Amino acid sequence: YIEDLDRLVRRAKSIAFAERQPDFWIKTAKLEKEAKAALTYAPQIRVDPRNYLDLLRQESPFEDDDLPEESRPDVPAQSPHQAPPDEPPSDA
Repeated sequence: YIEDLDRLVRRAKSIAFAERQPDFWIKTAKLEKEAKAALTYAPQIRVDPRNYLDLLRQESPFEDDDLPEESRPDVPAQSPHQAPPDEPPSDA
C-alpha cells in the first residue's frame, strides 16, 4: 500500500515537472479515454480500543488466533495496478 502511494507521488512529481516545461502538451486521445469505475468502499470492522490495548500489553507476540474471524477476500494482497512505464515493477 505504501509502495503504491510512493509510486503515485513520484509519478505526480514527474508529471508536474513535465508540465512546467515549455513544450508540454496533452494527446487528444488521452483526454477521450474513459476511466474504469472505482471499486466500492467497504468500511473495516470497528476495533474495540480496550481489546486492542489489551493485545498490545500482552508479552507474547500476536498470533493468528488474535485476528478477527471475518476475512476480507476482496482486499488484494498485492497492488492490482501496474508500474508506470518509466519505473521498473516492484518485486514485493
